[in-house]
Parts: sequence; structure tokens; C-alpha cells
Amino acid sequence: MLSDWRMMSNRKNVLKDVGTYAGSAYISQIFDFVNGILVRKFLGPSTMGLWSLLQVVISYSKYSLLGTVQAAAKEIPYKIGKGEELEAAEIKNNVYGFAIFSGIINAFFCLIFAVWHNKTLDQDFIVGIGAAGFIILGQRLYNYWVVLLRVTKQFNVASALMLFSSVVSLLLTVSLILPFGFYGFLISQTVIYVINLAFIRRFGKLSLTYSLNFKVIRPVIRLGLSLILCQVSYVVFTSLDRIFISRMLGFTPLGLFSVAIMANTYILSFPNIAGIVLFPYYQEKFGKRDNPKDLESYVMYPTITLTYILPFLICLVWFFSPLLFHYFLPQYVDGLPALKLLIIGSYFLCLTQHFNVFLITIQKQFQLFLATLLATAVLSAVLYGTIRTGWGITGVAAGESAVFALYLFFLMFLSLRSLKAGWRQLFWCFMQAVLVITYTIAGISLIERWTLSQPLPLIILTLLRLFVSLIYLSPLMLIAEKRTQVASHCWSIVREKLGRKRK
Repeated sequence: MLSDWRMMSNRKNVLKDVGTYAGSAYISQIFDFVNGILVRKFLGPSTMGLWSLLQVVISYSKYSLLGTVQAAAKEIPYKIGKGEELEAAEIKNNVYGFAIFSGIINAFFCLIFAVWHNKTLDQDFIVGIGAAGFIILGQRLYNYWVVLLRVTKQFNVASALMLFSSVVSLLLTVSLILPFGFYGFLISQTVIYVINLAFIRRFGKLSLTYSLNFKVIRPVIRLGLSLILCQVSYVVFTSLDRIFISRMLGFTPLGLFSVAIMANTYILSFPNIAGIVLFPYYQEKFGKRDNPKDLESYVMYPTITLTYILPFLICLVWFFSPLLFHYFLPQYVDGLPALKLLIIGSYFLCLTQHFNVFLITIQKQFQLFLATLLATAVLSAVLYGTIRTGWGITGVAAGESAVFALYLFFLMFLSLRSLKAGWRQLFWCFMQAVLVITYTIAGISLIERWTLSQPLPLIILTLLRLFVSLIYLSPLMLIAEKRTQVASHCWSIVREKLGRKRK
């Protein structure tokens, strides 16, 4: 099954792109974290509450694009794969025109609202709404240009842009908020997009022409709306826990559960980044023959790699969480059991990533939507039952993890059926994931229990647990290397880079 991938001439390019993009994403997150703390410190809770409200307006405005950017991310590389470069250019230019057109309309309505309510609402809110119009337009163009960098596989530029944007944003925060307060912050949020767009024009190879032909844009909108349907259903599915906990248990248990959500987000970030890089490769490959079988190695190689690599990340979060709780978040310690249970669910949710992309690529997004809808219905019943029986947030995390495993099975079934695979392959593919996570959790739970009696400082105890766990999990790395050769490929890339530096 993986032989096609091993023979692919671009496998190293894919791994280079994933490594570069992931590295830049994680480093930029550090700058964004510092920036977020400074913004909250300089603005204060009241002004931050106002900005949070404005962010809702900015966030919901993206739906006025009608999914055209998501559709362009799929259709442009697909058309390139088919050799239809002119059609790809038409889609690219018309989505660009639609993004500008809809952005100007959004900005216009924000300005009209600000002028109309100038005398009746708080002045800071009025200025913020007016500024939101310009932020929406800048954000819309920036996001689309970043998508174009990805679909044209300019991941070096996209990676450099992430770091550049985070550093400049931090500098703007310090230089504009301190002297000008909230208004300085609004200026920084507008200026950053102008600077980022200038960076892309300077270093990115994008050829764009404003065009707005509704004959071209109409099928793109139709596809975009179906993609939005999938996106919204997934958001609802993964946020049901917050809705049920807040309504049935209250805000304090939800606050305790928020640390589990944070850990879940962290674990999900890596496969999401890998998915961003692989998405254009999927579309181009499928565009050549419109044959789902051509994508088999693209689906199975990263999924099998994640199956055996994710336990190391889960181990890291499992053992470092008590340390962080002890020193930084002692008031959240009651949320630790829920965190440990939910990261098991994170493992299954991570493995859905490439089946999700595969179904969208082969235009089975309606099946994906129905599978997500079914999983949402099951999860609703499970969450209601666990809370009603008094299991609290720990029961919520356990129930959610079980449903995430079921959701993985749904997507595996749909994907492998499209690949003409039999029930035996489906059963083994799913059981492989179950056995790996069972082996992982059983081992690290025993290691944790065994070391509880050790009279050591918590930091030393954590490092000891990690060391023993790495030895315990090492067979998984050996299996991953045997089945995918991922370590060999990565080491080959590192050696190539070191050789270039020496020269």
C-alpha cells in the first residue's frame, strides 16, 4: 500500500514542506502568545471585552465570502493537476475579485453602522466598528493570498510570512498601544495586514488580476457553500462539550474543562498543519485522472505515520500537565483527569484528518457532512447521559473520546469504501489505531502509578517518567520506521541541509 509513496519523487518535498511549515507555526505561536499577554496587560479587561465583541463581528463576516476561498483552495490545484491552467487562473482571479467586492461591502456596512449610531453608542465601540470594516478587508485579502501561497506550494514564503507577521505584530503592539491605547491597537490591527500583503508581493510569486465574472464564480460559490456546511458541522461537533457543560453544570466546571480543551487544541495542531501542506498535493494528484485509487498512499502514509508518532506527543502532554498545574494553574487541578481522558479522544480526532481531506478531494463532502451529523447526534446523547448520571466533566471527556473513535470509524468506512477496500482492511486499519492507543495509555498509566511512591521533586519525577515512557514507546517508532521509513526520510533531509551549509 505504501510502496507508491516510497517511490514518489516528491516525498522529500512534502516532508520538507511539513517540517518547515510546522516549525514556523510553532515558533510564531510563541510570539503570538507573548503578544496576547501584552495586549491584555495594556488594554485591561474592559477594553479586551470590547475587542472580543468586535472579533465576533470580524469572525462572522468571513461567511459573506460564501466559501469561495475554501473552494479556490480545492479547485485551483485540481485544475492544475488536470493541465487546465487557464481555468485555474480564471478561478484565482475571480475569487480575488469576489473577495475585494464582498470585503468592500462589509466595510461599507460597518462604516454606515458607525455613522448611524454615532450619537447613541459608546465612542470606543463606534470607532472599533469603523476600524473593523478596514480590518475585515485587509484580513480577507491576506487570508486569500496565503491560500494562494499554499496551493502553489510556496511553503518557504508562507513559513517566513508567519514568523515575520508574528514579530511585526508584537512590535506594533508595543509601539502603538503604549502611547495611543485602544486606538493604537486598532491601527496596529489594520497596519499589520498592509505590511503582510507588501511582504507577499515582494517575496511571493503571485500573478493576480481583478475579475468578477459571475459565470465563473457561480460554481465556485456552489462548491464553497457545501464546504462551509462541512466546516460548520465539524465546529458544532467539536464544541458540543462546552455547550452541554455550560448549560447543565455551569461556568466553573467549564473553566476546569477548558484546560482539557487547550491540551486537545495543542495535540490537534500538528496534523492540521500537515493537512494544510498536503492539501494541494491531494488536489493535483486527483486532478490528473479523477481516480480515488491514486490517492491511496496520500491517505494511508500520513495516517499510519500519525498512528505511531502521536503517542509520543500524548505522553509529553500527559506527564507535563501535572507539572504545569502544580506551578502555574493550581486552581485548575480538578480538571486534570478530564484532560488525560480527552487527549485519548484527541488521538482519534487527529487520525480523521486525512480521511476528511480525501473525502473532500473526491467530492464526497455531502457524505462527510452526514457522517459528522450522525456523530454529533450520538455525541449529544452521550454527553447528556454522562452529565445526568453525575459523572461530571470526567464523564464528558470519556464519552467524547469514545465518540471521536466512532467518528474515525465512520470516516474510515467511507474512505476505504471509495478505495474499494474490503471489511478486513477496514477492521485492521481501525483496530491498529485502537491497539496502539491502548498500548500507550496502559503503559504510561503503569509508569505513573509505579513512580508515585518515588520521593523525588516533581520536575525530576516528570523527567524520569518521560525517560521511561520513551523507552516503553520506542517499539512504536521502530514499527513506524519499518512501515513508512519516515525517520530515514527526515534524517536524509537533515543531512542534505547540513551538507549544503558546509559547502
